[in-house]
Formats: sequence, C-alpha cells, structure tokens
Amino acid sequence: MILSTNGLFRHVKSGLDGSGVGIPFDLTWVQSRSVDADEDDDDDELPSHLPVPDFVKVFEYQHATESGNSIDGACETNTNMDDGPLRLDELGRAARTIVDSCFSPSSASGHEAVLFRSLHHVIDTADDFEQFWNGCLQGDHLDDGWTPTSYMPFGKQRAKLGSVDLVTPFPPENALPCHNEMVYNPMSPAGIAFFCLSDAPEGGETILARNAELTKVVSAELQQLVKEHGGIRYRRAYYDQNDEQAVKAAHPFEVSWQEKTGVEDRDEAIKFFSNFGFGADHLVYFNEEGRLIVENVRSGYNDNEDWFNILAMGMFELADGTKVPSDMIQQLQRDEWKPVKALKLRPGDWIVLNNRSVQHGRLPFRESPEQKRVILTVYTK
Repeated sequence: MILSTNGLFRHVKSGLDGSGVGIPFDLTWVQSRSVDADEDDDDDELPSHLPVPDFVKVFEYQHATESGNSIDGACETNTNMDDGPLRLDELGRAARTIVDSCFSPSSASGHEAVLFRSLHHVIDTADDFEQFWNGCLQGDHLDDGWTPTSYMPFGKQRAKLGSVDLVTPFPPENALPCHNEMVYNPMSPAGIAFFCLSDAPEGGETILARNAELTKVVSAELQQLVKEHGGIRYRRAYYDQNDEQAVKAAHPFEVSWQEKTGVEDRDEAIKFFSNFGFGADHLVYFNEEGRLIVENVRSGYNDNEDWFNILAMGMFELADGTKVPSDMIQQLQRDEWKPVKALKLRPGDWIVLNNRSVQHGRLPFRESPEQKRVILTVYTK
C-alpha cells in the first residue's frame, strides 16, 4: 500500500467502482464504418460496454469534515499536520510525491494513472489550481520537482482559464477518440493531467486506454506496414497572414505561421520549432507559396514498442510517402475502441496520466448555460 504524505490523502482500496457493467457502447462514436453493410456482423468485435479502468490508483483528499475550510489558498485541515494551515502548493507537493511513487519503475504497483478526489473542498477556481500545480513543480530538492512543458498542437493553441489550458475544443456532440498527447511531435510530454472544475450534466466521460493493450488489437498487417516503411510522417503547413487569398481559404482550425510562432521574421519562425525538438533531421522550411512547412517522422511506437501514434486520423502518410489503405484505417478506427475504459470526472477530481503509456479521450456530452464542462489541462516533460 502506498502511504499518503502527512495523512493528506487516503488510498481508496476499492478504487473505482467496477461492480457495474459500465457505459453502453455507441457505434456512432467510431470515426468511420465499413462501406459494406454485410460486414456489420463485425460489430460483435466491439465492446458492448466501456468498463471502468482497473489500472487507475485512487486517492482521496482528507479534508476537514467539521472544522476545515479554505481561505486565501490555505486550507485548514484536521490531519496530522501540526504546522498550522496547509498551503495549496504544499498540497501539490504531497500529491506529486504520491504520483512519483506510483509511476516509479521500481514500484510494485506499476500504475500509470493516478486519480485524486475531493479536491473541490480546497480548489474551486483556476487560480486555486495554479497554486496547487506550482507545488507539483516545486521539489523539496532542486532535482525532484516536475518540469512543465507547453502545448504544441498542429494548429491553434488551446483557450485558457486564467493562465491554465482548457481541454481540446472538440465538438461536444462527437466522441474524441483515445490518443496520446502531442504524439506527432519529436518530443511528446511525459505526463498529462486533467482537473475538473465543473462536469457536464450529461455525458463527457473521460476515456482511457493503455498503449500496451491497444497494441494487442492493432492488426499485425498494419503494424508490419508501418515498420517496413520507416514509420509515420507528420506534416504541418502554416499560411502567411499577409497573403489575403491564403487567409480567405484557411480552414477555421488552420493558423498562420506568424500566429503560431509569435514572430514576423522567417528565420526566427524556423528557430521557434527547435525548442520543441525539431532539429537538423527534420524538415522546417518555407515553400514557394510562402507557407511554413514542418515535417518530422516518428516510428509509431513508444520505447516499449507499443503502438504510439495518431494514424487512425487517416490524414498521414508513412515515412517514405506510402499511403495506408483506407480499409486498414477503418479497421484501426474500430480496433482502437476495444481496450477503452471510461470514468466520469467530478468537480475536484484530478487525474494524472503517463502520456507515454496511457491514452485519453472523452465521450460526447451536453451542457447547459448553468453547468458547463470545464476541465483544466497541464503537461510535464
């Protein structure tokens, strides 16, 4: 059993309630269906329900049940702390210690996801969470804190609440399939975490899948194809904001290279990408149309040789320019749901994931003017 720091968190042995059958699976969540209606018999391969994840370690914050309260970023608590009010950054350091213990290669638990609950008693704003998060980044010694990293998507940056990122603004009526964050970049975040300030009144469950389990269901033919052709090529193209025709033709999710990099000079724009691991072995250049082209190749696998890519999006070629057959992409879009599990984040829940071994996504949801789904997102190197 992992002991909490100073009694601030209690390990919930039962973890997530796995007694139910889970969330009924909806075939509309799959990105594409087989064109041949006769192949609908393959639906039996898909899960009938999404079970709760059995690989998440759960801890509950031990808030004061009688005399406790939260004032100016410090929470009064009746734990065994004897040094007065507990600051939110101290609470963050305590949570980080637990995560590090769970994620440690020497840990017998081998957990790759940790869920903290009941933090809404002390964290109910983005500013509160930022104080808590700063504590996670601060180590007791110079070398034991976490190192944050920035969100570096293909297109526009995420919206923020205060100074903290919100989740991907994906249409709420659609399911966001499981994926590893920024898997397309030369350097993907080691960790990603989500804090729930407010949940949707209907739907919006967080879905998780272990890359090791996903690898088992991806077809051997597709895996061999990716390896034989050198991996996956990820290509981005950013238009010039001074090109009126390019601006008019741009998709809403596209962004100019000036907005993307925050600079006006072409050389500086190219240098911008070096901060995210784009080196001499990657292509970063301006084409004849004035677009900034950024290309890099990744193997499609993590260090454990588990499936680690977003090939299921159907918009990428293999390293040598080979196109993946559409029927393989369609099958992959179905197969990726087979290891998926689901849980509902409630206000005050904070889930931390090893981004190199656990995928995340979310189910469709409905919200109301009175109750919006607000999830904060942070990342570590």
